[in-house]
Parts: sequence; C-alpha cells; structure tokens
Amino acid sequence: MHKQYTDKQRSVLWHYSLTEPDESPQPSNRFSIKDWLLLLLPILLVGASFLYLNLKFGQAKPAAVAQPPVAVEAPPVSKEFTIDKYLVPEHGVIQIEASNNTDRPVSIPQVIADDAYWEFNAVPSTLIPPGGVVTFTIPYPWVEGELPEVSLMTSQGKVIASEVEPTIEVSGTTTATTSSQ
Repeated sequence: MHKQYTDKQRSVLWHYSLTEPDESPQPSNRFSIKDWLLLLLPILLVGASFLYLNLKFGQAKPAAVAQPPVAVEAPPVSKEFTIDKYLVPEHGVIQIEASNNTDRPVSIPQVIADDAYWEFNAVPSTLIPPGGVVTFTIPYPWVEGELPEVSLMTSQGKVIASEVEPTIEVSGTTTATTSSQ
C-alpha cells in the first residue's frame, strides 16, 4: 500500500525530510551484535590487562611447598647506622657515640637537637667507614631534667633518631636519666 504523492507534495516532503516518504528507514533493534561487541571490547581489554598485571606484579603468590622448620639462630647483627650512647659529660655538652654496621661508608653532615640543626665536632670524622665508630660532641645548653631529643642526618637525608636513654656523668660516676623525648 503505497501512497501516491503529487509533485508539489513530494517537493515539500523532500525539503523537510530529505528522503522520500516510502524510503524512510524502518526502526530496528537499537543495538546490533556488532554494536554490543564494540561496546564490550574495551571493557574486556581493561579487565584482561588488570588480571595480567595483578598476576605478574601483584602480591598473590602461588602457595609454596611446605618446608621443614629451620633451626632458630641468634638474630643477625644490625646492618644499620645506629646511635649507641647518649652521654652528658658536663653541663652544656652532649656526646653521641654511633657505629656504622652497614657495608658502605656513611657521611653525617648534620646533627639535630630539639628539631634544630646544631654545630658539632666529630671524632675521628663525619665520614664513617663500615664497622667504624664516631663520637659527636654537641655544645648544647641543656636544662637539667629536660635533655633534648638528638638525631643524626645522613648525606642521603635519612634521619637516625637516638633510641638510647641519656646518661649523665658526674665526677667519674654515671647516672641514667629520663629525657623528655
């Protein structure tokens, strides 16, 4: 059942629709299978990439075969630069003794007392070889009962905090004190 249009009606329809009335496309499914595949392809690729990266670099590791228990040995020697002693030999002076237990030389260019950089002397040097020990002498006007928190900063920017209690030396005897850390 085709409707017949006059030439005048055709020109009006052509002007407004740019198609002949009988040539209008018929509505079909909104998405074809091709459209669905093109829509799902990026989602599947992202999921596959995530799965690949998670398996290759993720924390999930395959379960290991059970091993017989290993005999417990003494803990290994610390492989760090550590502060061994915090001494207060006289009023206005703090001494820090530190040791380099690493495999590389360590340089200590800064000493920090109460969150401020302080002048210091290092014996034998600020460059401590592996296995070496150094004593830092810091002129610091400390108040009795309020010793400062002292830290050392390496040339790489690592801050080594003192984890030992300060010790006050009085006429040949030593007294442990509590700091305000």
